[in-house]
Amino acid sequence: MQALIKLIAWISIGLLTACATPKVPQSDLTVRDIFAAQEQDSYVPADRALVASDNLAGFARTADTELKQLFPKLPNPTLILYVFPHRSGGLPIPGYTTALRMYPADPFALPGELSEPDESD
Repeated sequence: MQALIKLIAWISIGLLTACATPKVPQSDLTVRDIFAAQEQDSYVPADRALVASDNLAGFARTADTELKQLFPKLPNPTLILYVFPHRSGGLPIPGYTTALRMYPADPFALPGELSEPDESD
């Protein structure tokens, strides 16, 4: 019986909140009219149009630059090891050099974890 009362209460609350939402204002404008008006507002004069020689690469925000700035990579040193000549199962193995990373994956700093160097020095 209590479950039925709770169900009825939730349904009535849902219906009351749905009726309380404001109505969307009606307009005679179509999507095409709105788009045309917005296009006219974003007019760029011909004497200052972007040309291929404009280099805006440093000012553009991309996902890559955002991630590199928010989560910089921490140092992951490469260890150079020399393996001496040895025998494996009776077969001679010549000496060789190999490179190993100290950590299996590159660690990333959390936002704000690295302190920015003072530019006043």
